[in-house]
Amino acid sequence: MAPLDVGPYRPGEEGAILDCLAACFGLVRDVETWRHVYLENPAGAPIVVLAREGATVVCHESLVPKRLVAFGESVLGADSLWAMTRIAWRRQGLGQSLALRARTMAIERDVRVIYGFSNEQVIRRVVRGQGRQAVHRLPVLVRMLQPLSAFRAWWRSPSTGMGGDLSEAAWTDWTRPVFDARHDALARDLGDLPPIALTRDRAYLAWRYPSVPNSRYRQRQLGGDRLDAAIMVRVGWERGLRAVLVMEWLWRRGCTRAALGLLRDAIARARADGVHAVVALAMPGTPQRALLRRLAFLPLPGFLVPAHLMLTVEPLADPGDLRWTAPASWYLTFGDGDAV
Repeated sequence: MAPLDVGPYRPGEEGAILDCLAACFGLVRDVETWRHVYLENPAGAPIVVLAREGATVVCHESLVPKRLVAFGESVLGADSLWAMTRIAWRRQGLGQSLALRARTMAIERDVRVIYGFSNEQVIRRVVRGQGRQAVHRLPVLVRMLQPLSAFRAWWRSPSTGMGGDLSEAAWTDWTRPVFDARHDALARDLGDLPPIALTRDRAYLAWRYPSVPNSRYRQRQLGGDRLDAAIMVRVGWERGLRAVLVMEWLWRRGCTRAALGLLRDAIARARADGVHAVVALAMPGTPQRALLRRLAFLPLPGFLVPAHLMLTVEPLADPGDLRWTAPASWYLTFGDGDAV
């Protein structure tokens, strides 16, 4: 580590970070997206620690603050995103060193928990070397709409995806993202939530789903001056399979029927749009998973979910509290992922 410059992110290093991302994962992100995710986050400034060889970023660790409600208390959590090390610098303890620096900075910021879905490159390191506990694989549930067509599409497209946007004709009364004070009130009175959930108020939703003309997200809400329920979806695809992803599914206390009605409408619109399936996330033992099962959503078989897509959690302030690492404690949706 002697020849390396190790320290926090400096303004203007976005390009070098994205170059490291492309080298490690083959992923391409633009600078504006990076700035939005890391610098416009309503929960506060990110924790980004870099190792540099000259102007080249060779290792990167980052924690993105997220506001949580955990066991009835508003706390700060940190979502671990894009831990990466260039091939020539791996197996030297560099990533571990940067992770410990980031962890120390998180403790200084009064972060209560570090969590994330660890990728294949770091899953062993975060569990064995950083004190995180593996909680559960990505909990995917699927409502199949066209199983035979889905199989044919998957068989014919073994390596490339197909897709497109949501059809305007099928989603006529669904709008692009717009948020107001009603979403703040809804976030304060959500029903059927497990004890750990992101604070999904107007600030978070507007950051996660920016109101832009070409937004790929569509939303529908029930209620007037007070929202009873809200849902957000987008289209996704993999190996020729086209699916509607449930990004957000929220309802006010006592309004479960309205929430089910919105999801039924999403299923009907997806069928009219010709997609193969509707896909949602829900941890085992949670109320929303039970509701999804009522609407014929079935868990995706474990062998189809990569083993490294694993929720890992490290409680910082309450390391002995097993509630933090119980799958049923976590409310998760696709909206908890990286904002792109």
